[in-house]
Amino acid sequence: HVLEYAGTVTLWSWLGDIVPRPVRGRFCGYRERWLVNGRIVGLVASVALTLLWTRLRPEVPTWLPLAVSAGCGAALMMLAVVPLAWMPGVESAPSAVPRMPWRAIGRAMLARPYRQLVLFSCCFTLVNAFAAAAQGTFPRRVLDISYPMMQSLLAMMRIGQTALAPTMGRWCDRFGCRPVMIVSQLAVATGPLFLLLATPNAWWWIVGTYVAWMAYAGMNVGIDTLKLKL
Repeated sequence: HVLEYAGTVTLWSWLGDIVPRPVRGRFCGYRERWLVNGRIVGLVASVALTLLWTRLRPEVPTWLPLAVSAGCGAALMMLAVVPLAWMPGVESAPSAVPRMPWRAIGRAMLARPYRQLVLFSCCFTLVNAFAAAAQGTFPRRVLDISYPMMQSLLAMMRIGQTALAPTMGRWCDRFGCRPVMIVSQLAVATGPLFLLLATPNAWWWIVGTYVAWMAYAGMNVGIDTLKLKL
């Protein structure tokens, strides 16, 4: 994961070189759609593998198909290096020119918009950590929702996000990132309220959580667009 983050930093520097400023919101919107579509394919494949494995080999431990899913994901991640190696370089772009990195970071941190984005991103990550705990633990241990059902709810949420992402990108270019992110965040924040209503006898309230979390599309696209602009 540490190496993945190092690669992500490099990737964003490269994206900043090739994406023109006026269309960065649209770019991030369609990029988010492709990323979410990939997650949907992974969710569907994992559920199909689990159900098929359980039917054909009921005596096998239930964790084994999940381990196979994780192994397939790791293999695909390594294969992703192949198209990355064939991507063209941009020799005249800023990221290709050697710089004093600490001096550049110092200048960025002195700029108020960049500091605000870093602070917001830290708070956003902290909140996501709490939400991830609720999303991963509560439905399974308290509501006793099955793994296929959980993956189906996640797929439903991702489908909503992939439908919203391009529009969020266009709105970021037209109205600015902050208004889109503020409205999206207000919608996302209603999600945990449905967890308070959900019980083992009325577990279906949790569907409202995943509907509200479709608005993460506006958050993700807005943050990514701000990264490129700043």
